[in-house]
Amino acid sequence: MNPIIYDFKRSFLRLSVILILIIFVVGGIFLAYSTYKSLVPYPSVTYNLNALAVYNGGEVIGYVFNNEGNPIPNATVSYNGTVTHTNSSGYFIMDKIVPYLLVSYDNEEKNLTFIQGVAFNISSFYNFFNGEIVVTGYNGSYGKVISVIPSPTLYFYDETGQVIGNFTAPHSTSLIEVFNAPIPKNTIYITVNQEVKVTSLFNFTALSKLEQLRFTPLPKTEYLLSDSIVGDIGLISLAFIFLFIYIAYQMFGKLKERGLSLLLARPITRGELYFTRYFSGVLAIFVATTVFTLAVSLTALALFKFIPATIIPALIAFSFFNVIVWYSLSFLFYSKFSPTAGLGLSVASWFVLDIALSLPALFYPKIANDINYYVSPTAITSIFSNYLLYFSMPSNVIIPLSVVVELLWISVPVVLGYLIFKRMDL
Repeated sequence: MNPIIYDFKRSFLRLSVILILIIFVVGGIFLAYSTYKSLVPYPSVTYNLNALAVYNGGEVIGYVFNNEGNPIPNATVSYNGTVTHTNSSGYFIMDKIVPYLLVSYDNEEKNLTFIQGVAFNISSFYNFFNGEIVVTGYNGSYGKVISVIPSPTLYFYDETGQVIGNFTAPHSTSLIEVFNAPIPKNTIYITVNQEVKVTSLFNFTALSKLEQLRFTPLPKTEYLLSDSIVGDIGLISLAFIFLFIYIAYQMFGKLKERGLSLLLARPITRGELYFTRYFSGVLAIFVATTVFTLAVSLTALALFKFIPATIIPALIAFSFFNVIVWYSLSFLFYSKFSPTAGLGLSVASWFVLDIALSLPALFYPKIANDINYYVSPTAITSIFSNYLLYFSMPSNVIIPLSVVVELLWISVPVVLGYLIFKRMDL
């Protein structure tokens, strides 16, 4: 049997590890279910029918559209026996003022109740602002905007609350305007007709106002699902980190206590012993994170009936790279120090590095991205996290450099640990 597979079975197929993995999987499934339950109050999440209407003198003008922002022709609009239909552009006119409307199309139905002359029933797939404007689209491309505000100006903000662009709609005489707006890369918030000034990350009032206007370049329900799963898997990945630091302790850290002479009496070199133990753990990390991620993702798919296909491999990579750095660092500490000290330093390294890299970004938000992508031990994880939440790779980031940074964080501790282990006195 291949020695890596043999050691993998010894490290991974332990009753304690299997039980912990089962607990993690059950916990992940529960978190996915909790996300689903939190969105159940919004039954429109799966609807593909949306409508917006306004009073215009003695009549009602409305617009009906699908979840891509495209018009729905021939939708039925009715009130108390009076029936009309949308035209080829998705618009309709009801030639009298009514308190509510019933819109139906393709076995879906929505009620529109007028409040101060405006009625809407919009799927939670959408970003909906001020009760008067809908925006859908992707960062770095064009978004569809449906608005009852005449010629609105949209302001776009990045994650620090800084304005990165604005767009004013072309003048129109229509009460319901439909137009395309270029959405800058890294857009996180959008305001309408009012710019919010954020002078620092400590300007909590302004940031709180922006947070209510968060823009999701994925359909909103899809974003909430991805955000929840990324948060859940990120949290449980932390538990995986400590689990595999302990597995490294059992498989490699305690070698010095057991004595190497008897083990090395077999036809095996120190290098073969060291790297066999290391890569068996890498394989165990991949299997564990894959099993966990698939369990959570397939649960979400069963509940929500959709999940972007690209999210699953990105989640697996997110989980895997979130764990392997700290596992690799532990091999350096176990090679240099006693097993107990190595275990303590391995755990402490996560806390120390996490805090040390978070503080500069807190006080100097302009360097936050540089720290996340060019210094952090989990640089690649940051890239996958950005992709999962915003459906795009981070702009203005040299991705190959981020890859090199993380590979160095993984490989340098392993190589240094091997050099120390190679020179260790028996």
